[in-house]
Amino acid sequence: IPPRTTASALTSLWTGRSPAEHGIMGYVLWLKEYGLVANMITHAPMSFARGSVGSLSLAGFEPQKFMPLRTLGVHLAASNIATYAMQHHSIAYSGLSEMLLNNA
Repeated sequence: IPPRTTASALTSLWTGRSPAEHGIMGYVLWLKEYGLVANMITHAPMSFARGSVGSLSLAGFEPQKFMPLRTLGVHLAASNIATYAMQHHSIAYSGLSEMLLNNA
């Protein structure tokens, strides 16, 4: 089954892995270890107000440990090929963007 949400589809494209392999199953995920439902684009609890991008990090959430896969950007950088992502300003520095663009 193909990914059905932005978070899982983009992660599949950037990692070349299925949602079952990379762990981003959808837009929202129940993160048992943190006891909350998280927005996987902003990396914030779903109950938080706007502007809380990346606030899961306050609870100890580490995107690179959650998804320890190398992304397309890392593979291309090894061949001296720069990567760019054209994004709407509302998600340009989202948790998902940071995880996919900076994950080694």
